[in-house]
Amino acid sequence: MSTEPSPDKRLRPSGRRHRAVAAAGLALVLATAGCTASLRSERASTRTPAADVNTGRSDTSGTAASDSGSSGSSSSSRTRPDRSPNTTGSDSSTSDTSPTTNPKGNAADGTLVVADECKAGPGKTIEQEPDTVIEAHVQEATHIDSTTVGGHKVPGFTVGAFKTPEQVVDGGCVIRYDAPGGCLGRVDITAIRIPPMSIPGFKIPSLDIGGKHVNGETINGDSVSGDQASAQTTPQVCRPAPKPGDTSIEALSRPAVSRPAASRAALSRAAGSRPAETINGDYLDSVYVDAAYIDAVYVDAVYVDAVYLDAIELPDAGNTQKYGNDNTTSYFASTDVLFDFGKADLKPDAVQSLQAVADDLKKNYPDGPVKVDGHTDAIGDDASNQTLSEQRAEAVKRFLATAGGIDTGRIVATGYGEKVPIEPNENPDGSDNPDGRAKNRRVIITATKS
Repeated sequence: MSTEPSPDKRLRPSGRRHRAVAAAGLALVLATAGCTASLRSERASTRTPAADVNTGRSDTSGTAASDSGSSGSSSSSRTRPDRSPNTTGSDSSTSDTSPTTNPKGNAADGTLVVADECKAGPGKTIEQEPDTVIEAHVQEATHIDSTTVGGHKVPGFTVGAFKTPEQVVDGGCVIRYDAPGGCLGRVDITAIRIPPMSIPGFKIPSLDIGGKHVNGETINGDSVSGDQASAQTTPQVCRPAPKPGDTSIEALSRPAVSRPAASRAALSRAAGSRPAETINGDYLDSVYVDAAYIDAVYVDAVYVDAVYLDAIELPDAGNTQKYGNDNTTSYFASTDVLFDFGKADLKPDAVQSLQAVADDLKKNYPDGPVKVDGHTDAIGDDASNQTLSEQRAEAVKRFLATAGGIDTGRIVATGYGEKVPIEPNENPDGSDNPDGRAKNRRVIITATKS
């Protein structure tokens, strides 16, 4: 059953009858899809020190700042090393003494949790960004036993203890989506979130004892807000089909995309004390509670470069136009030339066009991958168009591998159905756009040098 109905069928979704599609002659177009700038993800080259927080401390060493005494462990933030671009999200584990160890685990032994959106999957390449580990902080309690001084009972108390759990700020990832020939794929950078943090205050009680007043002290706690950087994306863009007679084609670009840095200020709580005193000739010890400090947290920005498809001059070659660069070439073929309407069997006239493509591949791209991408217009239901595009891509692949003499192991055939139009299927008023639909019915063969 035809999935591209005859002209008396209705165009989905508007329901307007479309005009008859004019039969086109040979329309094999050779189109460039060379990328002159590779994608890269990089962090900002400078780190903002935490010297602007209320303690005046500079967070440049990546280790905890010690305040005083023996109050227990201090907290610091550290970064797990970068993982190279891959589709598994794996990283290498390090020893527990390394400042870049993530104690939550690592991908190699399956103990590192990766967000669902950053897990490997078909049609995308993942680059994990490093996680930032905020170590647990344990502030030991100061315990004062009850006692008797100068005949007076002095009550005991406990102050100053608190514990903050370890926190892991997931650095997220850069997701690069595959794209058909002649297109620059979408790129996503996932969001990050640094949680807020608090240190509780405490009170050392005052005493009125033996006719004397001994001042205690109230120490305020400290709190800082968290921070976040929202997810960022740059959409897929595709080059329009060249028109017959064109002598040049405009450059195509996908803009850069970046996720800003995020940070959380350091926290501190001052030390507190109550002085010693002599009561009726007896000695009352002083009380001292250590200060507490938790480092600032900083997560670097992430940046992905813009990418371009070069503007290339097209030679005058009658109905066949060729343009390309030294690395990648896309061959644009209208399916009206290769196939009958709604069919996936190659027409006899298609042999000469595809053989010319195969000969050019063998001459200029003797090795390296070859992609065959099939596309349809928007007539018919989604599932039928998807199936038709896959069948047409496979038909072209079979020809290239048999009559064309291209190693079948180099060729990957993919159907995109109607999902990637390069021209509108309808006019702005909702009426049928047969010229646009004709351009959308295409097979693009993309060759890249190894």
